[in-house]
Amino acid sequence: MQWIQAGSYLIQPTKEGIPVIEIASVSGMPKDASIVYNGGDHALFFRNHELGIILDCLNEVAKGLLNNVSEAAICETSLETGNVAPIYRVPVMHYDDEINIELYRGKEK
Repeated sequence: MQWIQAGSYLIQPTKEGIPVIEIASVSGMPKDASIVYNGGDHALFFRNHELGIILDCLNEVAKGLLNNVSEAAICETSLETGNVAPIYRVPVMHYDDEINIELYRGKEK
């Protein structure tokens, strides 16, 4: 599985209490997507079986939103065209143990 770090993203609440996560679109279609969250500074967005996206440096509002939901909405926007793909919902799975994330710059040797 390939992992990328989201360079920029927004998490906004809705009236229904479902957070909307706005991210730049990537190639390929989401399939069996989900979010894993343990209450810490990172969330892992499994977009499909080939690609995962790290949502890094969550602020306190985002942490509170993700801690209290069972699903989130994903809104992907193309950086080239500005077009928004159809919004889709994903389950948020809560995980009690620490998520060990090591971020690298450049290619790993």
